[in-house]
Amino acid sequence: AAKDSWWTRDQFAFLKDMQAEYNTPVKKLAFVYENGDWGKGMAGQWKKLAAENGYEVVLDEPYPSTATDLSPVVQKIRRSRAEVLLLVSNAADAILLTNTLAEYKVRLKAIVATGGGHADPFFIKAVGKNAQYLFDIVEWETDINKPGAKETNEKYNARYGYNLTGEAVDAYVSMYVIKDALERAASFDKEAIRKALAETNLTSGPGMIVGYDAVQFDSSGQNSHASPVIVQINDVGNGLERITVWPKSARRAGYTPVFPKP
Repeated sequence: AAKDSWWTRDQFAFLKDMQAEYNTPVKKLAFVYENGDWGKGMAGQWKKLAAENGYEVVLDEPYPSTATDLSPVVQKIRRSRAEVLLLVSNAADAILLTNTLAEYKVRLKAIVATGGGHADPFFIKAVGKNAQYLFDIVEWETDINKPGAKETNEKYNARYGYNLTGEAVDAYVSMYVIKDALERAASFDKEAIRKALAETNLTSGPGMIVGYDAVQFDSSGQNSHASPVIVQINDVGNGLERITVWPKSARRAGYTPVFPKP
């Protein structure tokens, strides 16, 4: 699994890639986040990455996730003239923010959320068209453009009655990492198995249904290629849905992301 700090890293990598792909520069960012440990932790990483990448932060606004009126926050977003808004929200506040942004007709090139409330299954039902074109970063999505992903999810859903989650995908890939290491070790000796695991470089096969392209461990034991995926909420003929757009190698076949937001 990707480290927590890699979620913000990949939000900024995604933003850079979108600017290059669509020849649309972005200079001004707004950070709006729930004022708990999760939101403040993400915001701290955003500020560091914004400075490193030359962005101007025009708004840095924490708010209580229990708020019942976020219009003052939305007015600040509008006055800031930010081009891209990054969000960390729980379920109720994600819904309230999205609807209030639409009510105040806030113009932005993009909104990039951080899972949580924006990934809640009830979110799209609660906000409808107000969610269209929003980007969200998550561990995994069912439409990911990787060989075997669709079929694996269908089998999982048939057995358990719901789709694969990011955690389930991590566990699934782990089984193939173990299989690969055991076959290369060709031994039950613990040192041989450990050596084989450390030398893992898994790039293909039925286990690789993830957004990234390889499982390879660094000296600390972290999979250095691990990353979340970014989806866009859009309607391509079947109602609003979450569509994988990044990394580009995992983008849903035939889909063109909408950037900037109309």
